[in-house]
Amino acid sequence: MLAYYRAARLHELIASLLALMFGLFGRFAAAGLFILNAIALYSCYPELSEAGRHLYWGLLLAVLLTFSRGRWALDFYLERRLRNQTVCSR
Repeated sequence: MLAYYRAARLHELIASLLALMFGLFGRFAAAGLFILNAIALYSCYPELSEAGRHLYWGLLLAVLLTFSRGRWALDFYLERRLRNQTVCSR
C-alpha cells in the first residue's frame, strides 16, 4: 500500500501540476487530479458538509476538464505547429 501512496503523491505533485502549469496534456492532468481529489473527498469526508476545499478544487478541476486548452497552452502551440508542417509538406 505504501508504494501506491507514493505513486499517487508523485503523480499529484510532479506530473499533473507541471503539466497543468505548462499547458501540456491539460485535460489528462486535470482528469487525474479530479479522480485523486474525489478519492480524497470520499475517504476523508463521509459527510459533504465538512468537505470545504475539496469541493472547490473539484469545481476548478472540472472547469479545466471542460475548457482546458487556451492560446497560452503548450498543446495549442504544438498542435498549430504540427498542423502547419503537415499542410506545407503536401
